[in-house]
This record gives sequence, structure tokens and C-alpha cells, in this order.
Amino acid sequence: MLRCSERLMPSFANIKYVAIPQSSQNDSTARTQSGRLFEERRYWLALFLVVAVVVSIAIAKTHRNGDDTFHFEPLTEEQLRYVNGERLVEKNAIVDNIEANNSDPLPPRKFAGITAASMCQSGMAKCLPPFVKFKKSHFLAAPDYHLIMCLIPKNLSTVMALIFCYLLREKEFISAGRNITTRIPDVGLCHGKNTFVRIDRMFQALNIKNMSEWKFAMVTRDPADRFLSGFIDRCIRVHEDCYGCGNNMTCFIEAEYRKAAEYAYDQNWDAKNLTRDDWHMFPQNWHCYLRDFQRNYEYIRYSSNPQETLLKHLKHLFKSQGVPESSIAYISESLQSGRTAHSTVMSSSRKFLEQRLRSSPYLMEMIVRLFYHDYTLLGYPLPNLDMADSQKPMQWWSTR
Repeated sequence: MLRCSERLMPSFANIKYVAIPQSSQNDSTARTQSGRLFEERRYWLALFLVVAVVVSIAIAKTHRNGDDTFHFEPLTEEQLRYVNGERLVEKNAIVDNIEANNSDPLPPRKFAGITAASMCQSGMAKCLPPFVKFKKSHFLAAPDYHLIMCLIPKNLSTVMALIFCYLLREKEFISAGRNITTRIPDVGLCHGKNTFVRIDRMFQALNIKNMSEWKFAMVTRDPADRFLSGFIDRCIRVHEDCYGCGNNMTCFIEAEYRKAAEYAYDQNWDAKNLTRDDWHMFPQNWHCYLRDFQRNYEYIRYSSNPQETLLKHLKHLFKSQGVPESSIAYISESLQSGRTAHSTVMSSSRKFLEQRLRSSPYLMEMIVRLFYHDYTLLGYPLPNLDMADSQKPMQWWSTR
């Protein structure tokens, strides 16, 4: 046994002696390389920080001192005339295109010789039915004043959204530089905070148990006037496909009637097929759950001039709900100071298209078939279809 131990011990010693120095050398080398790598990283990081500071100082000096990098020479009078001339040429080209695409001969009335009321009441013209439901409407709330506004596209909806944002967060609205008649991208000030698309969920969220304690309102608009605004907005300003009609108004109004009739009468029609154009153009009485709550609304008539009926009705509405006089004054002054960016009432294109629409018995007949119940339910006088052509306006609508 001793001889065996003696033979093993030297061998064990040799193994221990050889293995340990090798491992130590590798560890030392690794530590040296790691240290060098760490130092290199510190060097590059320090260099990066120095460069970043230098660049930041240079940029700050540029902004403070007005460095030539950001300096632009003002346009000369000749250049300004050129730019303005180019804009005028572009505007005239757009108007010329609209007039050219709406110069096709218009057909006569399809149901000639009978009044608008008889045409729809008899059923022969298949005027659109009332109270066809959308799956959702668009409601705005001002809970502090127990006030609800149902929005209808093209009925001052952009302005109303901003007014109710102001009523919800008045101080923040002013301090953020918002303006009721100038729409800017919403960065979260009010978006979604006071908006509802289903009336049952709105009742639940606002704990509305007695509707008589709340005031419900909606802005209404003359159907032909609203149609013109929607057509110009969707088919000219936004350049939507508009049922494949482009900016041809006759094609569009016929296609819109077919689409709306299909939606109203076809029980199997999928509401998911509705487009933004449909939302803007379908009858007003299809919005806001009017079938069930028609008598609960206060109706405010849209007017292109706010100093007419619109402002008077809004003031009365806000005062009745306890909105402070200072807030009412701000809203009133804002509405009288200007119009929204995509307002269409003063455009040359609108003047041309309005003359074409209102002077055509055929097109006005289509308007009545689409919006008969908007006229009757919302209190607007039906047009005299047989007199439309004889009441053709003079050339006040010239686009030049």
C-alpha cells in the first residue's frame, strides 16, 4: 500500500503543479484584455459626450444669433406676384375642372306635374323612409351644465366639438392656445373625454336617470344646403372617390340615393359597408336616435351667418343651463370672428354648384327623394320642384 501511495503522490503533485499555473495565466490575460476594452469604451463614450455638447452649443448659438444656416431672404415683390399668380392659376384650373365635369345636360323631372309632398306621400317616388337607425351616433357632453349635443356631419360639428371641449376644460382650452373656429390636431385635451357613440352607454357613464334634468340639443340644416356642403367637402376638398363619380354632382346624388335606399330597405345589408361619405351625406333624421327621442331635443338651426338664428339659439341654450356669461361671451365672439378652415359657404365652386342644383327640377327632385323627412320633421319648407327652372338665378354666382 505504501509503495502504491508513493507512486501516486508524485503523479498527483505533478498534475497540480502543471494545471494551476496555466489557469492563472489565462485569467490574467483575460483580465488584461477586459481592462483594455473597458478603457476603450470609456474613451469613446467621453468623446461622444464632448461632441454632443459642442454640437448642442453650436445649435443654441445658431438659434440665438440667427445664423445664416436658418436665414431666408424675403421674397421680392416680383416673386410675390408670381406666387400669387400661380395660386390664382391653380384655383381657376380647379374651378374650370369642376365646371367642365358638371356641364352635362340635365334630364327633366322623373315625376313631373306633382308636388314634392304628393310625390313622397303617394309612395311612387320611393322617398327614403324616416328614422333609419345607424348603429352609432356622436354625442358630446358638458356634465357641469347637464348639456348634451348630438353631432350631425356638416351641421357645424367641428365647431360644436370645440365649444364642448371649451365647456369641459375652459382654463386648459385657453392656456393651450385653442380656438373655437380654428381646428388644430387634438393632443388629448378633450378627445374622447366627453364623447359617446351609444346613448345607453352615455346614460350609464353620466348617471342620467331623469332626462328632464338634462338638455339635449342638435344643430339642423337646410337639406339642400347640407348636401352641397357635404359634396364639396368630400368630393372636391378631400378628393374622395364619391361612389366613383369624382366631382360630378349629378352622378353623385344618383349614386347616393341608390346607396341610401339599399341601406334603408335591405334587411340583410351589412352596416359595416357604410363609408365616411355615407356618414356625411345620409339624412339628418337617421342620426341621434330621433325615432325614440325626437321630442327631447332642442333644435338649433344652422346659419352661414352666426349673427342670424344660430347665435341667438345657442346663447339661449347655454344661458338656460347655467353657463357663465363670460363663457357665453367668449363663444359668441369666437363665432362672429371667423369660420373653420374647411368652411365652404364662400367658395367659388359652391356658388357654381348651388346655382346648378337649385335651378334644376331634376336635381331638386332627387334632393327631396333623399331628404323628404328632413324637410318635414325638422321644419324646413319643401321646394317647389316645378318652379325650380323658372326661378333660375342671375349670374351672381360667376366664379371669376
